[in-house]
Amino acid sequence: MDGSVLESLYPKSTSGYGDLRLGMTTWLKHDSQNMRYFAITPMISLPVGTYDPNRALNIGENRYKATLNLGYVDRFWHGDKGELFAELSPEIAYFGDNDNARGHRLEQKPAYALSGYLRYRPIPITGIFAGYQINRGGETSIDGISQDDASNNERWMAGGALFAFGTQIILRYAQDRKTDNGFKAANYTTLRLQWIF
Repeated sequence: MDGSVLESLYPKSTSGYGDLRLGMTTWLKHDSQNMRYFAITPMISLPVGTYDPNRALNIGENRYKATLNLGYVDRFWHGDKGELFAELSPEIAYFGDNDNARGHRLEQKPAYALSGYLRYRPIPITGIFAGYQINRGGETSIDGISQDDASNNERWMAGGALFAFGTQIILRYAQDRKTDNGFKAANYTTLRLQWIF
């Protein structure tokens, strides 16, 4: 993180383990012939990640969190040179309280997100994508005092994915385009590994 901030409160960097997330997807529509899918994914986040109550920038959140995500995928073009998909994913998140946020109690209202992607798949096991995400809501209060910090943020993303032998690897790069509240990520890189067992 760059900027003239107090190192003790906002460190230049942080590291550690994130909170454990458990979820399960239910397919409401699974049309593999036309490549059209609709799914719902509830997920719960358990507060087991790295957290220091004296620092504002943490990997773990020291609170429970539940999200409900809907996902719609539709293949709208396919030919000799691959396939093109449109994806839309709205999400709502509910937050438990953090009872040790620098010695105070942090509460948060539900937050909302909407993500959309265009995904090109030249062959079935690979793909490249570009997308956009909008975040709203999630206003916090500290010891009952509203912080007037509801999200009004937007981000673009691009990356690629590989799926083979039961393993999925996704590399994604993102930049925040608009940040009215919170930290603005100039460069955001995510590497995700997922395997079926």
